[in-house]
Amino acid sequence: MEKSEKTKEQFLEQISFLERNISRLEETQKTYNSKINELEHRLLRCTHELQTTSDNLQDQISERKKAEGKARRIEERFRLLVEVAKDYAIHMLDPQGKIVTWNAGAKNVMGYSKKEIIGRHFSILYEQQDVDSSKPETDLEKAAIAGKLEEEGRRVRKDGTGFWADVSITPLRDKQGKLRGFSHVMRDITSKRKLEDQLHQSQKMEAIGVLAGGVAHDFNNLLTTIMGNADLAMLDLETSSPIYQYMKDIRKAAQVAASLTRQLLAFSRKELIQPEVLDLNQVILNLEKMLHRLIGENIEVVTALAPDLWKVKADPGQIEQIIMNLAVNAKDAMPKGGQLTIETANVKLDEGYFRDYGIEDKAGSYVMMAVTDNGIGMGKETQERIFEPFFTTKEMGRGTGLGLSTLYGIVKQNEGHIWVYSEPGEGATFKIYLPRVKEDTEAGKSKRSPALLLEGSETILVVEDNEMLRDLIKEMLDGYGYRVLVAQDGKEAVDIATSHNGPLHLLLTDVVMPGMNGREVAKKLQSIIAEIKVLYMSGYTKDTINHHGILNSGMNFIQKPFSLQALGRKVREILDR
Repeated sequence: MEKSEKTKEQFLEQISFLERNISRLEETQKTYNSKINELEHRLLRCTHELQTTSDNLQDQISERKKAEGKARRIEERFRLLVEVAKDYAIHMLDPQGKIVTWNAGAKNVMGYSKKEIIGRHFSILYEQQDVDSSKPETDLEKAAIAGKLEEEGRRVRKDGTGFWADVSITPLRDKQGKLRGFSHVMRDITSKRKLEDQLHQSQKMEAIGVLAGGVAHDFNNLLTTIMGNADLAMLDLETSSPIYQYMKDIRKAAQVAASLTRQLLAFSRKELIQPEVLDLNQVILNLEKMLHRLIGENIEVVTALAPDLWKVKADPGQIEQIIMNLAVNAKDAMPKGGQLTIETANVKLDEGYFRDYGIEDKAGSYVMMAVTDNGIGMGKETQERIFEPFFTTKEMGRGTGLGLSTLYGIVKQNEGHIWVYSEPGEGATFKIYLPRVKEDTEAGKSKRSPALLLEGSETILVVEDNEMLRDLIKEMLDGYGYRVLVAQDGKEAVDIATSHNGPLHLLLTDVVMPGMNGREVAKKLQSIIAEIKVLYMSGYTKDTINHHGILNSGMNFIQKPFSLQALGRKVREILDR
């Protein structure tokens, strides 16, 4: 019994032990399950975060690929743009100035291929004098400090020819600001500079021309008075009188002065001319003997005249003056003798020719006349000033400096062009281009009037605001027997015409006066006296006269200064029509 009870107690203890173990096991299982659940949640969160990170990374990769693709496309477009920019030399430099890239435009502008130029210092593109003064290095320093350097400067091609370039140098830096190199861009602007130089020269010559024309006008009024009074004084003197010789010398000096004013007017393109249809070959041949005498025996004259030369329309006296001036200029350039060559040719000039010289496009057919000597030649500085009035390379007293300026004015007045080509020690060539005309030669030939008797008894009304000149003209016409009335302005002239009893045969009027100008005076008088004839006179330039509407075709005009005989002939010629 006791044994049975003991066995039972043992059994119950075992049962209790098992229950306790089972309970602990269940607790452990719960803890384990809880941990498992927690791990599962963590794993899920990590998986989600990983997925999110993966998605974000994928998006970033995608965006980066897009950005890289866009960058590649932009880079490709830029590369293509750089390559097709044929007029721009675009290249990159390392920080020391060595060339690392070279586009097709650079080859086109500079002449170097990539193989020839990459790795060389960019100073090879500069003129030697700039290299010697370290200008390339200075330019890089300036660009690095200022952030950009832009300038116009001289550069040199592979073949050694220099040109004007528009230059831009820009420093290239990384995000930290460290200098990584430079971009260097150049464009040939030689044509642009030539245009600017031509414009500057044209403006300068025009300004000088205006001044020359104004001086000539004032001089002409004075010379008319001097020449006229000398003529009148000589009429009252015996030719054996010493005073007669003095007057003759005064008149001769006035004529020389008048010649200078004509040259000034020719330079300013405002001299009155009488153009005719001409054969330049014939003009040259007619002057050939005179040229031999003019330039001396130690200079050989050679002509190369084109057959079937086109005709030009110009004043024959002016063309002769051009040839004579160039011959004298050539003679002075060949003090030890040499050869003077005169050449003619038919030429056609295109738009490019005029564009190169920076002048208004007048493409078409021209007759070219070239005068060449093998003398001392001239430098660029002299060539730039050679057509300016009063500029001369001769010694003091040996030249007025008006010869070539006159030539320039004559050529421009006849709608032509003139260029000079020369190098020191290599002689000089002057080329003149005159427009071709298609007219019958006979149509342009002048017809000289037969000799006229200068005396008359008609009544002439003289209108001149310069009192001294007005009195002189009256005295000159009185001497020919005319009845002369004078007025100081248009109003007085109209009053005289209205109150005058008897005919008024001729109105001799100055062109530009205070109040009414000459044309207005003439209209007023012609409304009062329909049959009155008109002769205009002026010392003003042609442009000024045109501005006042005077020099229409068919109008009578006499240029100041004029002599007693010239005035007498002109007045008689008009009255006898």
